[in-house]
Amino acid sequence: MLCFSPPHYIPSLQDPLEFPAHELKKHFKTGDHVKVIGGKYEGDTGLIVRVEENIVVLFSDLTMHEVNSERKNLLCVTLPLNQMQSRK
Repeated sequence: MLCFSPPHYIPSLQDPLEFPAHELKKHFKTGDHVKVIGGKYEGDTGLIVRVEENIVVLFSDLTMHEVNSERKNLLCVTLPLNQMQSRK
């Protein structure tokens, strides 16, 4: 079981929410910047270009090719502000 505290801005939800782990999955959307934390491409980073049922397709920062990965092997990351500004 995983336990989550509801956001403070929802006054009607005060008690922690519990969910069985098998009912939850990571949510990604096109444009998210992710790091691969497991599997064949572990350590790679890139931008998500497509989200399919069980596979996320990202454009690798390292190889400049599309890479397929399972959701469980990805972690959403953000670039530091100074890196984002230098890319403009």
